[in-house]
Amino acid sequence: MSVFFCEQIKTQNATSAIEIVREKICDQADICYSHDIGGGLGQKINKEIIPINRTVFDTDESAKQWLKSHVTTEGPVLLVPVKAPDNYATIEISKIHDNFNKKVLAAEAEHNNHHKSLMALQTKAFQSLKRSKSKLKSCHKCTSKIAIEFVKTPHCPVCQQQNALLSNSVFNNINIQKNKLETVKTNLDSIINERDKMVAELTMKSQSGYINWIFAALCES
Repeated sequence: MSVFFCEQIKTQNATSAIEIVREKICDQADICYSHDIGGGLGQKINKEIIPINRTVFDTDESAKQWLKSHVTTEGPVLLVPVKAPDNYATIEISKIHDNFNKKVLAAEAEHNNHHKSLMALQTKAFQSLKRSKSKLKSCHKCTSKIAIEFVKTPHCPVCQQQNALLSNSVFNNINIQKNKLETVKTNLDSIINERDKMVAELTMKSQSGYINWIFAALCES
């Protein structure tokens, strides 16, 4: 019966990884000798430790599955590299989120305020329109005469022009508010896009440039 040993070594350097694994094997060999017990990782004391770096595995699990199918009780200890999160990049990404979250919250608050102002302005304008003494209103765009009594919105039912039944001053005020809202929305989208771009760049760098090693051995029980 055999036992599969597998453990991650948190170092990028293959030579350092080999040294760490050798120390672990020596420690286990000392324990087995002092307690007069066989088996365990210590039985690999005289075996070679071989790094296989032709493939960098995406996950620990994929690396372990490969190692399971390649180690033998009589063979060497094998080491393979696996992609790992870059701690520096992780910290920097966290800082980016913290910094941009403040900007995003401020931009969202400004957007919500402008949206509420626009809704309030449109509601008040329509209420004023319905209370108008004039029974007919001309559309600003198509000049159609519209009976105020039957309209349910300030939009022209003929040409579909929005807010076309309101007075010129109110119509212009609403358009100004809409332009402000659009500017704020564009600014919000720009902030979010900049944040996402910076996070994506750091994530790509960390995934392509930082590795750990996983070693494995198959030992007699």
